[in-house]
Amino acid sequence: MAIIKNIIFDLDDTLFDTYGLLVKPASMEAFQVMIEKGLNATTKACMQAHADFKKNNIRENVFLKIAEHFGSKGDIKTSVLARAGENAFLKRSIKENIKLFPQTKEVLKKLKSHYRLILLTIGDIQTQQTKINLLELDGIFNETIIVDVSSEKDKNSSFKNILTQSNLKPENFVSIGNRIDTDIAFAKTLGMKGVLFEHGEYLHLKPQNEFERPDHIVKNLKEFEEWLAHAG
Repeated sequence: MAIIKNIIFDLDDTLFDTYGLLVKPASMEAFQVMIEKGLNATTKACMQAHADFKKNNIRENVFLKIAEHFGSKGDIKTSVLARAGENAFLKRSIKENIKLFPQTKEVLKKLKSHYRLILLTIGDIQTQQTKINLLELDGIFNETIIVDVSSEKDKNSSFKNILTQSNLKPENFVSIGNRIDTDIAFAKTLGMKGVLFEHGEYLHLKPQNEFERPDHIVKNLKEFEEWLAHAG
């Protein structure tokens, strides 16, 4: 059995409850920005459409879907409305009191004595760094990588770079995150293991191929720690 040496952690909805604490207020503010710019809808209607898209396994940019669904009151392009909403969502100042899931820091510290820990997250760099600071995660990870969503659409290249620069085999890695289409699929495509953290707004996603099927599913990091003890 291959020995796992490096663990790649997602941040949002893996180490803390992004969905419960931040997504609703951030979405409402983003939709309000879109409405002010001409979106032909109410905030309530946008929130309901957002929920419906998620239930229907929609993977596309939700702000573009919202803009196309409702249209505009004037001649402003749907792509412009979508970009305004996405920017408001990603670059939002965090007003809420955010905290890690229970026992997260304790488990991370224990794992660090046996594994190399990598934090890999995507979004607006300043916003993601603010989350890391507020959660007091500095110094916990051996390496922290924030992928700038304004220049990279996903974390795929970062997964490849992590593997290439490590001089390790793919089977020496495991990725844990809440999205089967990114945290799991990108890792497994490279030959790594993928563990799904079952939480957040992407629970609705259904596997579309073998790479999106996780090797294991956990609800907290204690379960992940126990799985690691048997997985290598």
